Amino acid sequence: ALELKRKAIRSIHLVGPSIWAWRPERKWAMARCVDHLLLLFPFESELYRETGLQTSFVGHPMADQIRFNPDRLAARLKLALQLSPELREAGPRPDGSRWFCLLPGSRSDEIHQHAALMLDAAQQLAIRYRHAIFLLPAASASIHAQLEAIIRSQVRVCAQRIFLVRGDARTCMAASDQVLAASGTVCLEAALIGRPMVIIYRMPELSYRWMRRLQLQPWIGLPNILAQSFVVPELIQSQANPAAMVRALELQWEDEAARGRLEGVFRAIHDSLRCDCASRAASIIESELYRR
Repeated sequence: ALELKRKAIRSIHLVGPSIWAWRPERKWAMARCVDHLLLLFPFESELYRETGLQTSFVGHPMADQIRFNPDRLAARLKLALQLSPELREAGPRPDGSRWFCLLPGSRSDEIHQHAALMLDAAQQLAIRYRHAIFLLPAASASIHAQLEAIIRSQVRVCAQRIFLVRGDARTCMAASDQVLAASGTVCLEAALIGRPMVIIYRMPELSYRWMRRLQLQPWIGLPNILAQSFVVPELIQSQANPAAMVRALELQWEDEAARGRLEGVFRAIHDSLRCDCASRAASIIESELYRR
C-alpha cells in the first residue's frame, strides 16, 4: 500500500487495525499507507481524526448476516437432526434445564488454555442441572480432534450431554440459553444473536503482562467495548477458573431483569452495526474509481 501511495495511486483499505484495543500508534502507519479507510465500528473514525486520514464507517458484515434473537427451538431442532435423537427430547423442562454453548477458541493454543477449564465448569453445572445440554462447536477438523481428546480424558460426569459439533457455532449459540466464550469475534456474534454470555481469556503470563501495558481500555470483549461498560462479565487469567465461570453464569441467569436490559444493549449494538456493509463499501469504492 505504501508503494502505491508513493506512485500516487489511491488505495482504499477495508478494516483497520484494532487501535481502540492496543497499540494506537498504528493509526499513523495506516495514514501513511492508504488514502481511505473503511471501518466496521462507528466509534473508530474519531480515533483517526488527528491523522487526517479519510475514513468511512460502513457497518459490520456479521450484523447484516445475523438475525437478532433467532428462534431457539428451531436451532435446537436443526442440531437434533444433525447430531442425536437425544437432543429432540432435551427441550425446555420443568426442572430448569438449560442449554449452554462452550466456545474455548478457534486456535490450538486457545483450546489448550480454555477447553479443560470450561469442561470442568460444565461438569459442575451438570450436577446442578440434571438435564443440562452442552454444545461445543469445533472450528476445524484438527480442533475437533483436540477437543475430542480433552473430553475423553477430562469429563467424568456428563460426557453423554456434551455434544461436539463440527463448525456451525452460530446455530449452537442460537440454540443455547447462555454462552461461555473465550474473547474473540464469537463474542460479537453471540451479542448479535442476542444470547447472554460470560467472557473468559487466559494466555501465558508474560504475554498477558505485555498486552496489559499496551491495552487502552479496561474491557477485552467486543460487546463490552461497544457498550463502553461491563455489560457482560469478563474473567481473565486466574479469574477464569471453573468455579468463577459457574458463579458468573448463575448470577447472570438468576437476574431476569438484568438479562432483559442486556438484550436491549445487544439489540442496540446489532442496530448500530447493521448498515448493509457490502453496498456501503461498494458505493465508496465506486466513487473513488470515478474520482478525478
